[in-house]
Amino acid sequence: LIDGRYKIIEKLNKRAINFPILTRLASYYIDKRRLSDARKVLEKLIPLIKIKIRESDGAYVLDESMAKFSNQKPVYDETLYQYGRLQTINMDFVRALWALSNAVGLNPSNAKAYNLMGEIYYTTDESPQAKRMAIALFEAAQRIAPAYYKPYVNLGHLYFYNDLAFKDEEAALFRALGYYQVAYQLYQMGQVDKLSPDPKLFYNLSWLYYKYGNYEEALKVLSEIYTTDPLNPYYSYAIGNVYQKMGIGDLAEVNYLKAIDYFKDIARRIKYINPDSIRHREVFTQLARAYNNLGVVYFTAAKQNPKMAQEYEAKALLYFYEAKNMANKVGLLYPEAEYNIKVVLNKGIRGRMARLDETLVKRTSLQRILEELKN
Repeated sequence: LIDGRYKIIEKLNKRAINFPILTRLASYYIDKRRLSDARKVLEKLIPLIKIKIRESDGAYVLDESMAKFSNQKPVYDETLYQYGRLQTINMDFVRALWALSNAVGLNPSNAKAYNLMGEIYYTTDESPQAKRMAIALFEAAQRIAPAYYKPYVNLGHLYFYNDLAFKDEEAALFRALGYYQVAYQLYQMGQVDKLSPDPKLFYNLSWLYYKYGNYEEALKVLSEIYTTDPLNPYYSYAIGNVYQKMGIGDLAEVNYLKAIDYFKDIARRIKYINPDSIRHREVFTQLARAYNNLGVVYFTAAKQNPKMAQEYEAKALLYFYEAKNMANKVGLLYPEAEYNIKVVLNKGIRGRMARLDETLVKRTSLQRILEELKN
């Protein structure tokens, strides 16, 4: 319907300009990743804004002359913001920053433009100065629009990944938790599209809840993001660890097996294993962790069910050996698996307990492969 109406307007008058409506149309096309359509719309609007800027000698002049047939005021700053979005997606950061800086010059209350400028500095420049500039821009967006969730997420990322090499990493993680919690609350209040949640926000928040032993909240957040991407083996593995920590071994087993299936599917695509490849090391390390923790599930079940202890310990031992084998494929010694094998074989050890690998990864190099798997 939108496309049909726009074609009718184009046929009637190619020069018909309504800034608010065409800006919303460009935003719609960008959301749908119909970038060529968004570009066609914005190419009508941006030159007119440039003329206005030139005519005013750099001073921003607001008038109604470029928005005929509209009872709304022109939205030049929003138009520039959408143009900045388009150029950011196209990785033309010079044009993006031109548009966004003009947007905030026109409207100092445009929090989205401040936030997007911060994201550009944050993601394209590794220097401490760029990171500090990003913090200032995120904090500006936060002050202007306290209910806008993205600046809180971005500040959370900066402290979570310790991008400024803070000496007190624990304090940085705790600060990240605070930002993520606010962002998550704003999400729950309906400030964003719940059909397309921010995966890094959800995963990192659950990672922190897990770290601090709040397993119920970790499971709640992980379950929400899992429903949007059920084929992601990192989510299955993390949920397995949470269930094991909560003492629900049967559900932990289900999730470890699912993670193993998906990681094995990725591993089968690797024709030649290169121990120096970050991607290969990650795949086989994650397989090792999942096998090890599946072994822990069975070893724990053996303690809880003496009648089945021998059978369960035998299964646990097989999984521990499989974990060791996966690590060996990329030339790694896996201490947890080595320890757990000794625990199973030496029944005389007092207080025999298998060791769970509690590691949840912060970053992954497998995004492209996970997308292929999902498709």
